[in-house]
Amino acid sequence: MFYDAGLRADTHPTMSVSITETEISVIGVGYLVGHYAAWNYFMSIMNSPKCDGGFDPSEATKFVRNYQRLYGEDKLVNDPMEAAYVAVKLWAQAVAFAGTFDLEPVRAAVVGQAYAAPEGEVVMQASHHISK
Repeated sequence: MFYDAGLRADTHPTMSVSITETEISVIGVGYLVGHYAAWNYFMSIMNSPKCDGGFDPSEATKFVRNYQRLYGEDKLVNDPMEAAYVAVKLWAQAVAFAGTFDLEPVRAAVVGQAYAAPEGEVVMQASHHISK
């Protein structure tokens, strides 16, 4: 509808905060060039160059390759999938650190846990939000 109305990114750029690469492929990349998309994880970051002191795509590449080996080479990985994966990994580290599955010790142990996630290294803060 946007495109059919004659609107284009050079005059009316849009911002999406919840678009997946699956949706992008259905819409067509050509319709989205010049618009913005913001999410914590896009599968295509595995094709990013390694940055000095910054993002290293090797974990993203490993994550996607393992997923596709299990579920099919044509399958895409999205932000909620990667977030769930990271949450389980951080929880498992906290359980190992606490030495128990009991809620309060695990809750205390998760603070400060770091993990080399597909999106880059994340660290659990005292607020129980992660930072990168």
